[in-house]
Amino acid sequence: MDANDFTLILVRHGRYDDHQIPGGELTPSGVQEIELMAGVIASLGFHPNHIWHSGKKRAEQTAQLLSSRCGDIRPEEKSGIAPGDDCQAFAESLRSQNGQWLVVSHLPFLERLAGELLFKMPDQQMIQFYPGSMLCLKRHDMDWHIKWFIHPDLIRESKGDCSDLF
Repeated sequence: MDANDFTLILVRHGRYDDHQIPGGELTPSGVQEIELMAGVIASLGFHPNHIWHSGKKRAEQTAQLLSSRCGDIRPEEKSGIAPGDDCQAFAESLRSQNGQWLVVSHLPFLERLAGELLFKMPDQQMIQFYPGSMLCLKRHDMDWHIKWFIHPDLIRESKGDCSDLF
C-alpha cells in the first residue's frame, strides 16, 4: 500500500427505536442488519487500523458488532463525529492519515462528510445513508473516490453472496 493510500468506510448506525428501547439502543432487526454487514466486511478482508464511533449507544453497538468480524481491533469513541459536528474539520484531520479506517456515525454528519470529501460540497446531499448502510471511500494523492456503497437490503436480496456486488 502506498503511503498516501487511505480507505475509509463510513457507516450509519443500525436501526433503533427510542420508543421501543429507551436510550437509543439497536433494535433486534438493527442488530441482525449490522451482523449481516459485518459479514460483508469480513468477506472483503477489511482489517481497519481504527474503528471509531460517536459515543451514542447505537453507534457504539454498531461499531462493536462490526469489530467482532474485523480482526482484533477495539472500537473507540471519537469526538467530532456526532450528528451536528463540523464535517469539514474532521475531513481536514484525515488529510495526513493513511491505512484503513471505519467510522460509525449519524445523519446529517455522514452525508455532509461524504459531500465534503468527494465534492467539497457538504451542504449538498449526494449520498443517502440508510440505517446500516456503508460507503467505502478510497483516497489516493488527496483525491477521494467511491469504491462501493451497500445497504443491508441489497445484501439480503443477494442472500449474503456478495461476490457479484464488488
